[in-house]
Amino acid sequence: MRSQVISRMLLGALILILSACSGLAGEPPILRTAPLPTVTPTPPPDLGRPPARVDLARGARIFGDAQGCAQCHGLAGEWDGPSAAAFSCRPRLANPENRGKTPLAWFSLTTNGNNGAVTCLMPPWRARLDEQARWDVVSFAYSLRYTPEQIARGSEIWAARCAACHGAAGKGDSRVPDLTEPARLIAKSDVALFQALTQGIPSAPNHVFTDLSEADRYAAIAFLRALSWDSAELLSRPPRERAALAAALNAPLAAAGEATPPSEPTAIAATRTFTVSGSLRADTPLAAGQPIALRVIAPGGDSPRELASYQTALRADQTFHFDNVLKQHGAVYVVSAEYDGIMQFSQPILLSGDAPERLTIDFPLFRTSADPSNVVVELQRLFVDVVAPNRALIQGAARIRNTGNRIFLTDQRTEDDRRISLIFELPVGARNVRLAAESAARFRVAAADSPQPRLIGIAPLLPSEVVLLQFSYELPFAAANLLINLPNRYQLNALVVNVPQGRGAQIDDPRFSRDEPVVLESGSYDTYALREPLAANANITIKVAFGAAGAASADLALVVVIFSALALLLGTAGAIWWLNRRDASAPAVEAESAALIAQIAALDEQFERGELSADAYHARRAALKAALMRLSDLLPSTKG
Repeated sequence: MRSQVISRMLLGALILILSACSGLAGEPPILRTAPLPTVTPTPPPDLGRPPARVDLARGARIFGDAQGCAQCHGLAGEWDGPSAAAFSCRPRLANPENRGKTPLAWFSLTTNGNNGAVTCLMPPWRARLDEQARWDVVSFAYSLRYTPEQIARGSEIWAARCAACHGAAGKGDSRVPDLTEPARLIAKSDVALFQALTQGIPSAPNHVFTDLSEADRYAAIAFLRALSWDSAELLSRPPRERAALAAALNAPLAAAGEATPPSEPTAIAATRTFTVSGSLRADTPLAAGQPIALRVIAPGGDSPRELASYQTALRADQTFHFDNVLKQHGAVYVVSAEYDGIMQFSQPILLSGDAPERLTIDFPLFRTSADPSNVVVELQRLFVDVVAPNRALIQGAARIRNTGNRIFLTDQRTEDDRRISLIFELPVGARNVRLAAESAARFRVAAADSPQPRLIGIAPLLPSEVVLLQFSYELPFAAANLLINLPNRYQLNALVVNVPQGRGAQIDDPRFSRDEPVVLESGSYDTYALREPLAANANITIKVAFGAAGAASADLALVVVIFSALALLLGTAGAIWWLNRRDASAPAVEAESAALIAQIAALDEQFERGELSADAYHARRAALKAALMRLSDLLPSTKG
């Protein structure tokens, strides 16, 4: 049974590829059960921009689902779906006239509908899809007018004319903005981008490309859009094939040994067979005779079905051979075998119309490893909003990669005996933790009612695999200062925090640099980026100041400068000003100190439960204690 559970988890992860003791003397007492404020659950509000990078494959699956957009719009957006005839309108998504519309406008229409207009009804999707899912499907719909030829031509133009300044991947540098940031282009239409290439932009008046034809400029724009989307390889296929391809590559399969529904190939397909063969590659050869399974899966939105399954025995030379296999155009072929204690799967192959009479599958097998040094968080992004007095909503996403050549999987297990892969700890005090629908397939919320909840991975992380973790939680705060302590079990290459301008929020921390603000329909956010990567087990605490404290920061800086310049003249008056400042900040400092004490307590409990190595525990505890000692210097003396 265990291998069957693992089989399901690993296969889901593979198919998705395609589409971090006692107290120390001299420190404050630690309260292990510090009471936390009660937070009333509220649904996360829309941010008005993608919480994370858009994934066209996810959008394609939603679009092509049996209850999705294709029912009216058709698979290619030509308004030729089964329900289209019931309406008098024909809103073709690929119509060139849509170049003047923005993704943000389409997102608003998808979210809120069109007020029930009978002749061309567009229902609201807010209650049926979370915000990330709506951005995914809207972006897929927006991309349907981009042809494979446009993308190929746009790639050539980008390499020749754009990459020198913007970079091959569009990420820019200190002088040029990152055009792949998820919210960067959502408020710009293709027409607006075309005008920027034709007339230049205020900051770069020579940014003019009138020597390119109109078609070439629009091709460059199509490629630019693709740079900001994951799974953009879908755009190399004709629009009508994209939704079906995404569904096929995401088809869940039954685990080996489980009952499968009867095969129901069509009459034509039943008469067509071919041979599937291949070889295994592993550090340690498998025993001859070990069972090897082959499955043939037909796409079908969220309900793909298994057309056929076959079994054979592994040969001594590590090869396998299946005869008389159903040959089905558009079906997915996957081989599976058990190795190093888990079921592993070959890369799924989608059979095209011109498939050969023999399909050869190369099947590498990997050992497992629990070494966290192979896991890297390439980017973590947090958006901070205030949803109630002294309560903040944190919405975030993390892009996580396995840089090693082994499957990352720990020996820790869930209550239902699933092996845990990733462990993503949240700040102490986090409440109402939620996972986005797409992340819930391979992550769970653990210890939700404890002082420090965690997000745990229940699917192995394959070599070179990248997963996107999307989440939200609420944090209480006091005295206009929000303290976010981020434990980082794994190396963190980039951290970006966005705070609302309307709240006067700011991060006054030399470790962060101020970046270009993000302007969204819901408001404007200042952007702060961590200057240097963060090593594994090196906690970072982010202090966000709100309201008057944030607005007054410039004046305070001026006072400090004046005080330094006139120190000899002010003398005792300067000392009195400093003491008054310390007393005024005491409530905020005390609140931050209490939060750090709670974090140390939670860390001690993790170590006692055996969830942290000694090195990781002592490194994190030292960092938290150092932060606590720094805060203690700001507390007013109680003597005298």
